[in-house]
Order: sequence, then structure tokens, then C-alpha cells
Amino acid sequence: MYLSRAQHFPDQFLSTIHDGKLIHELLLAALVHLPLDPLVSGRLLSVVCGWLTVIGLWLSGKMVADQRAGIFAGLLYICSPLAIVHDLLAIPDAMLTSVASFVLALSLRLNQMSNPHRWHAAGVGALVALAGLVKLSGVFLFALPALTILMRTMPPEQRHRRWEMMRTALIVTLLALAAFAPFNYGGTERRKVGALDLMLQVERLGRNLYQIGE
Repeated sequence: MYLSRAQHFPDQFLSTIHDGKLIHELLLAALVHLPLDPLVSGRLLSVVCGWLTVIGLWLSGKMVADQRAGIFAGLLYICSPLAIVHDLLAIPDAMLTSVASFVLALSLRLNQMSNPHRWHAAGVGALVALAGLVKLSGVFLFALPALTILMRTMPPEQRHRRWEMMRTALIVTLLALAAFAPFNYGGTERRKVGALDLMLQVERLGRNLYQIGE
């Protein structure tokens, strides 16, 4: 589906917007014109994103502990079966994971700063916004900077200032997505989730638990 829309870009651009996966398909639309099989072009994009994820995890590991922790984090990702699957497919998940790794690294860096500026928080928000434009569900990565604050022991005044900075990050994230709201960005995702139907959610939870048990 993604490759087909990329090959016929911009004829199906509205479908791309409604699907909530903008940046990945824009890059695919540029790559499908290379003298390669379109699937190979899509896989190359996923592999590049995979290597970026390794770099992001390496940076995160260094901030948490040291150089060895960063290398170990990158190796764990390389050995992950899901990472291998993503590299073989021309889907946005590999790109979303790469952005997530840098959201984590920047969140850790922000939390380590003794006197961070609001521009640093805005940078975290911009990265989360970028993740949301890769795939709408990327907005949930906003949990990462929030979790880094909760996990660190600090005086109440400092913690309060950190949460104020998260407000700045959230505003930047939502402004970027609001710019595409008039075009119903990610509208199809709402139908997939069925978020407005509580009984449907309960039934899906039951089915998922049953399948996990199997």
C-alpha cells in the first residue's frame, strides 16, 4: 500500500494524510524513482532508519551509564527479531523507532542538565511532533520525557520547573499536528482504534488476552 501510493504520488496524497503517515511516504515517493526495485528502495530506507536507531540507543546508553552500556543497547536492538522484520518491509515503523531513540536520548539529556532552557524542551516537543508526522501514534512518545522526570530524584522546586518545561514541549508537539488537523490527518486511525466504543475496546482486550494465552 505504501509503495503503491509512493509510486503514484501525489495522486493519492490525501490518502497518505488521512492514514497519518506523512514523512515516511514522502521519502518513499522520492526513493521509488531510483533505478531499483521499489521494494528494495523501501528496504534501504528502513535499514538506514535502523542504523539511526542504533546511534540513538548508543547515545541513550552513554547518558544512563557509559560507553559500554551504549554499545550494549545498540547490540540488543540489532539482535531484535522485530528490528529485522522492520528492515525487510517498507513500512513506517522503522523510521518511528529511530525517531523514538532520539526522543529518548534528548529526554535523558534534558533531565541531566542543571539549568535547561525552554528551547531545549521545545526541541523535545519538535522531535515528538516529527514522530507523530512519521506515524500518528508517535505522539504517545511524549511519555518518554515525562517518565525521565518521574524516575529522577530532585528537589520539589526543580521538579516543578521540569514539568513546566514539559508543558512547552507539549505545546510544540500539538501545534505541529494541529497544522494538519484541517486535512483530517490520521483520521483513519480513529476508526481502527474504535476509541469511542467502550464495549468494543473491552471485547478487543479480551481477544488479545486470549491470543496472548495461546
